[in-house]
Amino acid sequence: MLNKKNKTHFGATGCGLCGVESLAQAIPILPILPSSQPIGRRRFSVIRQHLGKYQILGKQNRRSFMPHSLSRHKAKPIICMEDIGRHNALDKVIGYALQQGINLHNHSVLMTSRCSTELVQKAVRVGLSRLVHLASPSTLAVKLAKHYGLTLIHLPKQDAPRVFASSIQLEGTDDE
Repeated sequence: MLNKKNKTHFGATGCGLCGVESLAQAIPILPILPSSQPIGRRRFSVIRQHLGKYQILGKQNRRSFMPHSLSRHKAKPIICMEDIGRHNALDKVIGYALQQGINLHNHSVLMTSRCSTELVQKAVRVGLSRLVHLASPSTLAVKLAKHYGLTLIHLPKQDAPRVFASSIQLEGTDDE
């Protein structure tokens, strides 16, 4: 007879929590991020307004491709990557930054998907300063972002940006 209590099955794909027996196994110890520069509130509304023009694959295929963009100081992204999977799209943005020798401190990534703990962990691992999402983050994602000093922002469709975790304050005007 199998002892189900001791049986562990690690999934090959998914959120990364499949098969773990406790959250302690799923949450690695990562370094605390250095403080980042303030960012202007108006920049977020500009990015949100122009997001559709970066959804090239999504328009061509009429599928749910999600653009994920990397920017530093301007509203125009440095790079925009699309993928059906949010993890893959973020990996593409990070890979581009690594190939180009871009230090991700004081950079933002805008994601059209919801924010999960795994996305926060990826951002912290590569030293990204800000993760901006069009959907609300999970409670655990907020808790981890606060712990690691990652600025985590929800960008609703019509309301002002909601800062869930931040080592910085948003400036009242744009800093371009």
